[in-house]
Amino acid sequence: MVRGLGRKPETAQTTVAVSGPRVLVASKDVALGVALQPGDLEWRLWTATALSPNFIEETEDPKALENYSGAVARMGLVAGEPIMEGRVVKPGAQGFMAAIVAPGFRAVSVPISEETAAGGFILPNDRVDVILTRKVEIAAVGGGASTEEVRSGIVLQDIRVLAIDKTFKTDPAATEPEPIEGSVALLELSPRDSELLAMADEMGDLALALRPVMPASATDKTGSQRRSSTALEQNTTRNQVRVHAFGSATDQTVATQGAN
Repeated sequence: MVRGLGRKPETAQTTVAVSGPRVLVASKDVALGVALQPGDLEWRLWTATALSPNFIEETEDPKALENYSGAVARMGLVAGEPIMEGRVVKPGAQGFMAAIVAPGFRAVSVPISEETAAGGFILPNDRVDVILTRKVEIAAVGGGASTEEVRSGIVLQDIRVLAIDKTFKTDPAATEPEPIEGSVALLELSPRDSELLAMADEMGDLALALRPVMPASATDKTGSQRRSSTALEQNTTRNQVRVHAFGSATDQTVATQGAN
């Protein structure tokens, strides 16, 4: 009996089986406004007592991993958090475009055609420059008859294309890009650039120039937020326009109506 008092009691190890429905959750942290990828979602067991009717259960929606791929987070998600309708917006649903616009920017439409949009090869998420072409009346020296010239200049640079008509994403399985025939391009612009685009649209004809995928050089401007000025702003303040022709760019003075 004395020897028995010195022994530690043996503890029985028991395994508790967890049972319950599988719920769709975020497999990692997802920031606000980010589109969900297949690797961002997973099924996870959930206890029945903690189950909410807002959760997405595998038995009710077995294809939820596919259906919610591409959905945009309305608010930040943390790893292990259940996916709910109010926290994400699926492609094509109301409010989807507002969810993919970056904070501080606006979605602004501009009319395009096959001739003004790189033959239809400008696709969603491409970066473009906006070119303004307009007719300018040049007053003759000495009071003679004025002449009319056509001037062209880049007014906005490195602009993200959100959508072409109602197409907001391309087929990831496509091996070659397919042109999109559309009449409207939706651009992501800062509030100031939204005003400049509306002004440019009234002044003349607009065209989109497709930018390369490679990073911009140190001498190239890199976006609407980091620009100090645009060709259109120069037009309205200094009566000048930058003319791109034969591989070079020159600043030309534009005579306004009533100038001597």
